[in-house]
Amino acid sequence: MKIAYDNQIFNMQAYGGISRYYTELADQLYHNCEDVKVYAGLHRNNYIDKVSNNLVIGSKINYLPKSASLLLMLNSQVANINMKKWKADIVHRTYYNKSTKIKSAMNVITVYDMIHELFPEDFSKKDGTSYLKEKAIKKSDHVICISESTKKDLIKVLNIPEDKISVVHLGYHANKNLKNKVLSRNKIYLDRPFLLFVGARGGYKNFKGMIEAISTSKALMQDFNIVAFGGGDFNAAEKNNIRELGFCSTQVLNIQGGDDILSTLYEKATLFIYPSLYEGFGLPPLEAMNHNCPVVCSNTSSIPEVVGAAALMFSPHDIDSIRQSIEKVVYDTEMQRDLINKGLIRIEKFSWEKCSVDTLEVYKSII
Repeated sequence: MKIAYDNQIFNMQAYGGISRYYTELADQLYHNCEDVKVYAGLHRNNYIDKVSNNLVIGSKINYLPKSASLLLMLNSQVANINMKKWKADIVHRTYYNKSTKIKSAMNVITVYDMIHELFPEDFSKKDGTSYLKEKAIKKSDHVICISESTKKDLIKVLNIPEDKISVVHLGYHANKNLKNKVLSRNKIYLDRPFLLFVGARGGYKNFKGMIEAISTSKALMQDFNIVAFGGGDFNAAEKNNIRELGFCSTQVLNIQGGDDILSTLYEKATLFIYPSLYEGFGLPPLEAMNHNCPVVCSNTSSIPEVVGAAALMFSPHDIDSIRQSIEKVVYDTEMQRDLINKGLIRIEKFSWEKCSVDTLEVYKSII
């Protein structure tokens, strides 16, 4: 069986979860002796650039503007021509565009979440993701969803037949070599116990709800700082909200950096909090578990599917529920140890090897 991945996500992302997914998937299949090609074209991706040259058709270039739509279109056209010439059996589209369906192959697409459709208020009216996604899904022969929750939402929102959809969970790669990065610049803040939040903060990510919940607890306000990793600097509205909730100027800290910094934060945090209203899968809780950091998280969408019994869950719409869950864990060392132990067991259920094996079974079932 010849398996081809197109160029889209590798042109769009230098780094990112989706491009990491396809890189890991293609690399696992290739090293398991499957006939795989990634038609990346002229790309800007740092993940695919590190895999075998025999796997990738294309070259990395030093500069590619995110708005380089013409080059993306040309790359897609060239990829389509080459995939047809190679006589691919499976063409797996890496994102949503208007690429012509290759009739000689089975066309597959992965759906990661239905956030644009369920939370349209969090996106610009000019954002065309929902339109392109629907077109791409309906043009595909088969759809892979990364969670049962996403599958359920896809059926509900777009009325896609259930027999056209398979669920394959993402893998997780535990990188033990990134730990113990010294955070000297922020040491003054991290000497105090802190609660950790990771990633984008706006809208459905519910950072605002989380800090509001913490602000209602005298004990938490007295005993802990909050670290928000990534997501860009706090904007004026966030700064005003933090101040109005009663936090002092150094109590809520934003830290940017790479995986090495994040790993150290997971290691040092008293607790990782994942208050999102919706996730298609959600890797950060698994990352925290891998670093012996107890997790409290939302009980919505795919999150319970990922964490199982290895996290204490709350309703992200209920401020009291969030606060009570945080207090319950941070002031109970026995519960912390229990969650840590359960977390280390839980992450064993997710691997890129399993993801690739399950994906290959999907491919075989539709040929």
